[in-house]
Amino acid sequence: MLALWVKAQSFVEQTKSKIKNSFDSLSDDDSGASLLEYSVLIGLILALSIALIVFAGGWANNQWNALVVALNGNGAG
Repeated sequence: MLALWVKAQSFVEQTKSKIKNSFDSLSDDDSGASLLEYSVLIGLILALSIALIVFAGGWANNQWNALVVALNGNGAG
């Protein structure tokens, strides 16, 4: 059981070291700024896409309701 605990601790320490090295290399790298810019751009495109889908859905719903009213004459679906 103790050997398993020692292996787990060793694994955790190695993982911490790898993560720290990754963050250190990212902080020295200027490409992170580009990543941030692309992330913001993707976020804006996503927000606009969702807004367009919501708008188109509302428009389609209104058109459908107008068609139901026109076909039934009283709008009682």
